[in-house]
Amino acid sequence: MLNQLNFCHCLVLLLLSTKISVLGYQYYDDDSSTAQVFENCEDGTIQIANISVSCDSPYTFYYGNGATRDSPVCDYGDKATLTVGFYVMDDVDQSIYMQMSAYNPSDEQLYLGDSVDLCSYVGDDCNYEGYYEFSKQVQFAYLDGNESKFVPFWEIAFSEEAEGGYELGAVNIECEDDANNYYDWVNIRTNSTMTKVKTANFLQEYGILFGTCLSLMILGVVLIRATGDTVEYRGENAQKNQLLNEEQP
Repeated sequence: MLNQLNFCHCLVLLLLSTKISVLGYQYYDDDSSTAQVFENCEDGTIQIANISVSCDSPYTFYYGNGATRDSPVCDYGDKATLTVGFYVMDDVDQSIYMQMSAYNPSDEQLYLGDSVDLCSYVGDDCNYEGYYEFSKQVQFAYLDGNESKFVPFWEIAFSEEAEGGYELGAVNIECEDDANNYYDWVNIRTNSTMTKVKTANFLQEYGILFGTCLSLMILGVVLIRATGDTVEYRGENAQKNQLLNEEQP
């Protein structure tokens, strides 16, 4: 009897531990599905330690309207608050410039920032060895794409020159270089997808309006010409006191 009780006790403990393990795995899986994925250039002076993103819908939030606040997943047009923690591995004598871009899983460009002084975001000198952090809010592009509730993918480059280089390090960018001829990540990754989508949206949204305006202009010209033939001219010369559609004597 005692052995049976011990066996049942062990079985219960095993089931509980299995349940805890499963629940823990599920929690980890849900958490990791919204985690920011990034990879540093191995030898970069600037090394990203952590990235987090919080997205807000661009329209008013109320229960049931689908808007989100402080969400780890984003949508087109969202206001995204990006928080980045990074290490400066060695002192940098010059200014540190940073440039960022963001994409969704369909490789549509959501944001492309200018090359800016990194320390202006940090709020203090950040040229010396140590850990630093900054937050920045950006507006994602309004695209008529097929993605929804996505985790944005970030590319970040660090340079001593304000030209989008990455000799000081980079995240999620091809790190190899050939005799300092760096991979032109800005121009290559400024994807044509967004340009095509924007062009299609512009033609779709404004093409009808443009055609309507053009038709109204043509109609206006025709009406002006038609009414102009019946305008009566008056002046000091009595010969002009006639309708234009009348024949001259």
